[in-house]
Amino acid sequence: SGAGTIESLLDEPGDFHLFEMTTRLQVEHHVSESITGIDLMKQQIIIAAGGSLPCKQSEVQLNGHAIELRVNAEDTSDDFRPTPGKLQRFMIDRDSIRFDTHLQSGDSVLPFYDSLLGKVIAHSETRSQCIDKLVATIDDSDIEGVPTTLSLQRAILLSDDFKQAKCDTLWLESFLGDNK
Repeated sequence: SGAGTIESLLDEPGDFHLFEMTTRLQVEHHVSESITGIDLMKQQIIIAAGGSLPCKQSEVQLNGHAIELRVNAEDTSDDFRPTPGKLQRFMIDRDSIRFDTHLQSGDSVLPFYDSLLGKVIAHSETRSQCIDKLVATIDDSDIEGVPTTLSLQRAILLSDDFKQAKCDTLWLESFLGDNK
């Protein structure tokens, strides 16, 4: 009768724990849309208007792999502090990915709001291909004026643990400690 988001955490022993269930879509809903081919926002609107979902959960087909990067104006070397300023240049290569943003070159990143610059979503047949798309997108992008999380995200994507999906709730802290 509706659509929602379930988030979970993977702990060090490899156990999943329910983190949150909401009856609204989260910013990561594009990942689900990519692998299911279902426009979740459209379905939420149809449901709100009294309509019904076009299929049952058991009928949803999963195709490929998708990963989303949240590109933020943050200084990763200074405890991820927001870095407001003017985007002198803001170019993300959009050839093989989806990029959702509200900004363009010349816009200002204000200190009063979330430091999110945009979301990069890649979809491919395999995790490895998805990672390759994201790394190529980062390499072909050009953001000037504010520090961003892209270089750290590139390092994470290229790490063996991430490539092998061996990241748990403590992994990032360990990774950051090893890469200072």
